[in-house]
Amino acid sequence: MPGKTHVVERRSRIVCHFPMNRLPDPLKPNQMRVVHNFIKFLKKTTLTGFTTSSLFENVCTGFWRATTGDEFEEENVVLICIDHTLDKSDPELWTFIAHLKHEIQRLYKRFAGQNEKDVWIVVHSIDRLV
Repeated sequence: MPGKTHVVERRSRIVCHFPMNRLPDPLKPNQMRVVHNFIKFLKKTTLTGFTTSSLFENVCTGFWRATTGDEFEEENVVLICIDHTLDKSDPELWTFIAHLKHEIQRLYKRFAGQNEKDVWIVVHSIDRLV
């Protein structure tokens, strides 16, 4: 709009990916408990909010392979997005992210019976119009 001043706020978006169908043998309690307990963990932090994809439907599908000669494996993925007030270049943000990764590994070990091979946490800068 002409004449209107807009304020832009820089944040860091943290996206955590939770694979849902890599199950150990023998079966352990399902991986959904990992997500539920991670949400409980987030509620104890100083964050003011976060967003999740659906926990009950296959909203996101991931495809991965160990090498280019392998076939792609398909997996259901739950995403949790956090918009953090710290800038991507702030070391405090990376300490927070390392803490998230440690908690995710701890939860997969406890509820899925094994550490998750790769914990995908993606961080990028965003601008929010306030």
